Amino acid sequence: MTEYSLNKLAYRFGQPTETAAIRQQPEHFKVQELIRVEPDGTGEHLWLNIRKRGMNTQFLMKQVARWAGVSERNVSHAGLKDRHAVTEQWLSVQLPGKPDPDIRELENDDIQVIAAHRHSQKLRSAVLLANRFELLLTNVSDPQAVVERWQQVSRGVPNYFGEQRFGHSFGNIDKAKQVFAGKRVKRHLQSLFLSAARSWLFNCMISQRLEQGQFETLIAGDMLMLAGSRSHFQNQGEADLPERLASGDVQLSAPLWGEGYEKLEGEYLALAQSVANSEPELAEGLVKQRVKMALRPILLKPEHGRIDLVGKDVKISFVLPSGSFATSVLRELVSYQDASGSVHADLGE
Repeated sequence: MTEYSLNKLAYRFGQPTETAAIRQQPEHFKVQELIRVEPDGTGEHLWLNIRKRGMNTQFLMKQVARWAGVSERNVSHAGLKDRHAVTEQWLSVQLPGKPDPDIRELENDDIQVIAAHRHSQKLRSAVLLANRFELLLTNVSDPQAVVERWQQVSRGVPNYFGEQRFGHSFGNIDKAKQVFAGKRVKRHLQSLFLSAARSWLFNCMISQRLEQGQFETLIAGDMLMLAGSRSHFQNQGEADLPERLASGDVQLSAPLWGEGYEKLEGEYLALAQSVANSEPELAEGLVKQRVKMALRPILLKPEHGRIDLVGKDVKISFVLPSGSFATSVLRELVSYQDASGSVHADLGE
């Protein structure tokens, strides 16, 4: 039986030797959603920018639905945010033919409405552009060493899916295997479990590329993604590709396994296939479930990064594109202990 652990995955700069704690208080982990759409001021959807403390997104949506007097189906979110944090996130609530409810009746010590605007469409995940993080590391073994290591980490880390994607003790992968064996589950749960399976294969592909010394270099058949875009093309040996890769104009990728992998070529296919062959139950199950292959960049680069000493603590802030994980940045910086004591389903996406 396969034993799953993020500890098996390779590091870009070697496993960090310094230790620290995260989230001794919710205020030590702050997240702010950055969206790509401005509400237009009219329409039946009320967009709310809400600061919350000590609650996850699903709980907040229940509170908003109760406040607005609508079904939870009428409340939408752009991204999921964790309970053990202070987060600012956007929700929308559909209010056809209804006036705006009284904002004051929604607010309390743990919920504050930052902005409320009408819009012609409901909020969708594609609206989420990025997340801004502000994290306080406590019980740091050597704060100055962490500051110095940040200079490396800020260059970019493996774009691993974090432990929260996989559930407690990697239970979501075991549940994916049950789905592959024929067990029926609710559609949204099936999507979660299948996503965990191909997220693990993706992580292993990055790790293997790191171990082979190919994390920053082109290989035959590489599928390259245009920076900030899902557009992609195959490495055909163009002379300018190394320069474009070094400048950040294009990004190396790894496949999210599924139907269509057979169209890959060269060393790129060989590397992906070797990982798939090591996990045949996952790889074959995803194809049988008709999951379509997609691409994801292998490098995650924190933007607008800053690090400061705060007494014996270390404060870091950075921006990550939607769908990426702050814990993947932290993993390269320090060996951390999560003081909240739980594995989280939705941190940082």
